[in-house]
Amino acid sequence: MIELGPGRGTLMDDILRTFESIAQTRGRIQAVRLVETSARLQEEQKSRLSARVSAELLHWYDRIEDIPKNEDAFTLLVAHELFDAIPIHIIERTARGFQEVLVDIDRTAQTLSTSSLLINNSSPIIDSSPPNPQFSGFRYVLSGPLSPLANTLGNSSPRFSQLEKGIRIEVSPSSWSIARNIGELIGRGGGGAGLVIDYGDDRAFGSSFRGFHKHKLVDVFHQPGLCDLTANVDFAYLKEAFNSTPTNTHGPIKQHEFLTNMGAPIRLHRLLQGAKDDETRERLRKGATRLMDLTGMGVQYKVMGVTSGGKKGQVYPFEM
Repeated sequence: MIELGPGRGTLMDDILRTFESIAQTRGRIQAVRLVETSARLQEEQKSRLSARVSAELLHWYDRIEDIPKNEDAFTLLVAHELFDAIPIHIIERTARGFQEVLVDIDRTAQTLSTSSLLINNSSPIIDSSPPNPQFSGFRYVLSGPLSPLANTLGNSSPRFSQLEKGIRIEVSPSSWSIARNIGELIGRGGGGAGLVIDYGDDRAFGSSFRGFHKHKLVDVFHQPGLCDLTANVDFAYLKEAFNSTPTNTHGPIKQHEFLTNMGAPIRLHRLLQGAKDDETRERLRKGATRLMDLTGMGVQYKVMGVTSGGKKGQVYPFEM
């Protein structure tokens, strides 16, 4: 079992509990491998997961590249809300080729908001964040026309060569590398399967980069280092990485569709029947509604499956 970015360990705890409840999988887990760089979160994960499996089965790694490939065991992997936090580059196709959008010091402006950030004073880079009342001191600029990185990123997918001049895209080479490593872990040896769950779509985005502070949308330059920065996931880019490994991809499909196909409404009904009080039932209803909301997480989040080897066949619940 592998999880990338396990947070507090809640999801892996649920997975292990479920596996223990099924006779065919009970006691079959050979190792639980977690990619986590935070020592504090590692301790929290250890405390939670040690109640499910013996301590010697738990392993932590700083990078996915450090995880050993098991040639004899079937590998199951989950990456939930991982790729949205991986760094991106923003590039624009111009008359001079691809140029990268960079951050510069703004020595002239008195106020700055993402609704007024300009590239070459011509086109807005982001228009979704609220104004920042305090001068941040930063602005967006374009790199020079001979940027090796911009050209490399612009040519990293055949889709990007079809972009018209003036179009910007967010590209994450680190995400491509991680996806390829996932494919190597799943596709080699004993085979495997994985799930990638994140917000995004089967396409590139140009203006999804945004900041959050205390659960509120903020300017990306607001208190640098103290707010969370995120961008939508280009699932098509991940698929291109997986295609370079012995794996098949399935989806992505909307989270609402995935959970419905997996029997979430039936599961909720049974949980409500077994709930001890109205407060618990209301909490369960609200939680399920939030996950499957057709105006929120149910459509914003996508789920993509990855399976090992051979000829691609139908895989439930992606192909029905």
